[in-house]
Amino acid sequence: MSVIVVGAGVVGACCALTLVRAGYKVTLIDQSAPGSGCSYGNAGSISPGSIIPMALPGLWKKVPAWLFDKDGPLSVKWSYLPQAAPWLIGWLRSSSEEVANSSAAALTALNKNVMENYKNMIGPKAYSKLIKATGHLIVQKNKPTGYGDRFAASLREAYGVNIKELHGEEIRDLEPVVGPQFNYGIHMQDGGFTINPKKLVNALVESFIDAGGRFVMNQVRDIQADNNGMYAVTTRTGTIITNKIVIAAGAWSKRFLSEDKIKIPLETERGYHIMLHNHNVQPSLPVVAADYKFFSTPMEEGLRLAGTVEIAGLHAQPKWNRADMLLEHAKQVFPGLSAEGSSVWMGHRPAIPDSVPVIAESKSNKGVFYAFGHGHYGLSGAPNTAQIICDLVLGNKPEVNIEPYGLSRFQS
Repeated sequence: MSVIVVGAGVVGACCALTLVRAGYKVTLIDQSAPGSGCSYGNAGSISPGSIIPMALPGLWKKVPAWLFDKDGPLSVKWSYLPQAAPWLIGWLRSSSEEVANSSAAALTALNKNVMENYKNMIGPKAYSKLIKATGHLIVQKNKPTGYGDRFAASLREAYGVNIKELHGEEIRDLEPVVGPQFNYGIHMQDGGFTINPKKLVNALVESFIDAGGRFVMNQVRDIQADNNGMYAVTTRTGTIITNKIVIAAGAWSKRFLSEDKIKIPLETERGYHIMLHNHNVQPSLPVVAADYKFFSTPMEEGLRLAGTVEIAGLHAQPKWNRADMLLEHAKQVFPGLSAEGSSVWMGHRPAIPDSVPVIAESKSNKGVFYAFGHGHYGLSGAPNTAQIICDLVLGNKPEVNIEPYGLSRFQS
């Protein structure tokens, strides 16, 4: 049996590796080198405790102010608003307590044992080089008291997230470079980060090739079923016939869904980072500035400042002031921060309104499987996504309840 996995980001790479180890003949295809897309530029956080959906109760009160704040965490390109409106409405509807609680439960199951899973996938040697088990630190100027903040805290407690609250100088005891104006913190004690997300994906692909898999750099242009229960995958240079297909192309997965009878609300949350080189401040673990909604992660190539959400589609030009804004915010978190050099990046997070990815078999085309929509949590959810996909391809019942990741939630 042969399987083609479309998309060589962290989710596709994990799927391909898990399938080839299960005995399938697997071809991984991407138009770019592995880990070149969203998996390249993310904040690097890996955490079983990353379970809080982006839509929380009380969200609707904050969105108007965000939209009219040029330095706010959410930006919408006004000319793109008609296309984005259905997704944005779905996002607001997902902010109910019921949906947010369901999303947190699904993310808890999906992110379980993520650190151990990566160690098994890439091996202890590569794991020790690429992943640091530090947890991460969330800081705020004052303890939040809003409805959504209280609800997020209740979700962490309900689903057993291992945290330690910090107050005042306890924050500096853990991370001395954080400024004195931050008086409340949460140390997410499990998980950690990768010092190089692209190298992590490359390590997964190397393990995949070592296990007998094949990587092809090519553009997938079309997928068609034939009369024999097989699929023809048309690339820029030819056609490959296969038994089964996994679509893990992130925000670009939508182009392969045209024949599915269920409309999947996949949108790109454009995110930015600025990488500081030769910088003078180096935190020892990822620091999340909740007041400004961005990550600062110490990486192999420098200090990465990553965050913001921009809704503008797949083709709009980057707004580099969104990356510059991250540096201005970081100077508020780390007093005296400076750097001699920098580089900027913009990428496309594949987002579903309820923050829960799609991990399911197509309703219209048996043998086509979906693995996309992980939003901000792709690094944390990729290994268990791959195991679910492998079970579905094999025809086995996954260990976790897969209904929350399925397609029925999109039926009106």
